[in-house]
Amino acid sequence: MPPTLFETSVPIWRVFALLGSTLGIAVGSALLAMAIGVSMGLLLYLSGRKATSLWIGALVLPLIWPPFQTAIGWMVLQGESGITLFQKDSFDSW
Repeated sequence: MPPTLFETSVPIWRVFALLGSTLGIAVGSALLAMAIGVSMGLLLYLSGRKATSLWIGALVLPLIWPPFQTAIGWMVLQGESGITLFQKDSFDSW
């Protein structure tokens, strides 16, 4: 079975530091996506052109980035601390 939080050799402050950096990545990438999306939307509005599928795709791409970055940060947190959300034995009963 994978170790729980208190059974790992990683100090608790390190786990919380990694969790904080994961949340920082999530918030930072969400703010970046908002800034890019708002600025591109404003430029598109000021140009007076209708949104083509290319522009719509370009406006959607920044919205995909925050969940992707958060997932990467969470995987790094789990890899550094050795903690997993699901115990392997919990799926054996299925």
